[in-house]
Order: sequence, then C-alpha cells, then structure tokens
Amino acid sequence: MRNLAAHIVGVLDALGEQTAALIGHDWGAAIVWQCALLYPERFHAVAALSVPFSPRAPTLPTAQFKQAFQDNFFYILYFQKPDIAEAELEADVRDSLRRLLYAASGDAPSGAFLPRKMKGATLLDGLPAPEGVISWLTPAGLDYYVAEFTRTGFRGGLNRYRNMDLD
Repeated sequence: MRNLAAHIVGVLDALGEQTAALIGHDWGAAIVWQCALLYPERFHAVAALSVPFSPRAPTLPTAQFKQAFQDNFFYILYFQKPDIAEAELEADVRDSLRRLLYAASGDAPSGAFLPRKMKGATLLDGLPAPEGVISWLTPAGLDYYVAEFTRTGFRGGLNRYRNMDLD
C-alpha cells in the first residue's frame, strides 16, 4: 500500500501538480484512503466508493476471513495460493469473463455473483453463463477484454488480493 501511494504521488509529480483530490472504488477506495493518510499535504480530498475507511485490525484479514467463512467458499481465500485461480480463469478466458461479468451485473438472477458454496469449490462453480450476448457489453468490447486477459493473464489483479495481509 505504501508503494501504491508513492506511485500515485509520482503521477502527481509527473503531471507537475502539487495537490489533488482522489476518487477510488473498491480496491481504489482503500488505496485513496492510504494516500490521504500517508501524504496529507498532497491529497486534500478523498471520495471513497463502496469501501469505508478502516484502520489496521489486530489480526490479519485472511485470518479474519478464515474464521468468518470456516467451511464455506470465500473468493479472497481462494485467491491466496498462486496459480490456482489463474489456471481456472485462464483455461477459457472468454467463458470466464462472460460468466463473471454477467453474474456481477444486474442482468443475472439475484445472488448469482457470489453464490453460497462450500470450501473446495472454485470461483466459477455455480456462476451462470449468459445466453447469447451480454446486453450491456458489445461483442467487440468482450473481444477486447478477452484479448487483453489472454495476453496478460489474471495474476496482476489476483496479486492485489494476495497483498491484503501486507497492507
């Protein structure tokens, strides 16, 4: 998190700006909170969407998740061991993206995105596949995402989850 905040300061420096307001959503919310804490002289305002500020807890996030979810699947715990989620998602990038994007959208049945399942399940287990095209994503848009994730893989995003205990 300290490195991410320092990189954002580097962006300000590269742009010749002394201060900025930051907006972050999900992972970005946690990052902008830390930017404001670590560099208050550089960031005069923060808008954090979906993730409120929380100070460092006395126990590691993954330990908290293990206790809370016990015998149930939890995607963040599933992501912790390298290569497992990557192998699942990269086996068929198009199918993975279609299922994830559809399940997380308002077009899917309620509860489709994070269905309750037992530990030992995989991320895609139980995620519905849309019939036909996704209503809000053009075929060209999906092709673009498939090409990029085929080129880069999913490890970069998954590694963000793997750093939660360090943050």
